[in-house]
Amino acid sequence: MFGLTAGLPSTLREVVGVGGYVYGLDRFGASAPYKVLDEKFGFTPEAVLERVKGFIGR
Repeated sequence: MFGLTAGLPSTLREVVGVGGYVYGLDRFGASAPYKVLDEKFGFTPEAVLERVKGFIGR
């Protein structure tokens, strides 16, 4: 299972299970409009799709 959070990955680790993967942020303090942060941290639809494809092996 693939988990996505704009927060700490640890919040979803139990949900995705041992074989799962969680993409999230491991730091705090960034300040900018959300669209700028989404782009910077890889939370765009295209970037998330690539991460999911990588997770499932496509």
